[in-house]
Amino acid sequence: MPLAIIPPSPVRMECCNLKSCTDMNSLCDDMVLSGPQETISAPNALHRGGADLKPSLIVLDIQNAWLDNSPEMKRGIESRAKTINEAIAWFRRRKLPVIVIYHEDRKNGVVPGTKAFEFFHDINIADTDIKIVKRYPDAFGKTGLEEVLKQEGCDSVVITGVSAGWCVLGTYFGALNWNVSPYIFQGGVAADKEDYVRFAEEICDTINLQKLEQAPL
Repeated sequence: MPLAIIPPSPVRMECCNLKSCTDMNSLCDDMVLSGPQETISAPNALHRGGADLKPSLIVLDIQNAWLDNSPEMKRGIESRAKTINEAIAWFRRRKLPVIVIYHEDRKNGVVPGTKAFEFFHDINIADTDIKIVKRYPDAFGKTGLEEVLKQEGCDSVVITGVSAGWCVLGTYFGALNWNVSPYIFQGGVAADKEDYVRFAEEICDTINLQKLEQAPL
């Protein structure tokens, strides 16, 4: 049976829209141009305090609306779709949760039931994946994602999707607020500028399939 989409908790305003994404991109430009930043890292190598972690995969915001609005980000996803799908397949084979995150933006008509809201056709999401709708850049923001992870017995997340300069970073650092260890999947995030991708992968802990295979899950 398909899993029902979990709607966001009620909020007073739409937080992530095209203007706010542009504002964050300007901030990201400033950080990239200013040179290396101090890295704020999650625990390394899927270990924490001597205990092995159970990860889930987050597939974030790879929706038609954002890709149609940014040809460069769309090209970035098209070139990375194979890597993202390999991550999805790896998690499914090991019966680890795949959590698909949708961003709803009512002001711009990105709502359930529209083509704009749907995931890009190159990404192999399935009816059996957990679906969550968000309205904030941070996927943990009033969505109940932390409760889903708790129910699934997961205390770490591997993040793929868009945008590396905005919602990927928001979700990465948001996870730390819930004592969840975050990782960016190498080669699995895109943005409207490749500098943002490099920046995100430099300041965040990253992981790939080889490291996942070696981890004692």
